[in-house]
Amino acid sequence: MNKFLKMLIPIKIDRFPGKEPERLKALSRTISQIGKKAYSYLSYNCEHFKNWIHYGTPRSEQVKRIGEAMAVGASILVGLAILSEIFGD
Repeated sequence: MNKFLKMLIPIKIDRFPGKEPERLKALSRTISQIGKKAYSYLSYNCEHFKNWIHYGTPRSEQVKRIGEAMAVGASILVGLAILSEIFGD
């Protein structure tokens, strides 16, 4: 496992944006999660966790973009279904 992990190269590392008081809050939030197993790819993944630690709000731009892409895809399918009904086979 360690050999595998050493092969991984982070694409981006977000530095903590806050000053000392914010760092202490972030540390407290981090410690409060030790032992909890609430990971979920869509509702609480590593990006949610990082943003919750940094800013106090769990959010994920990756999940947001996936949701937006799914909404666009669904809209296209509905549009095609309507056109099929209007113009027939």
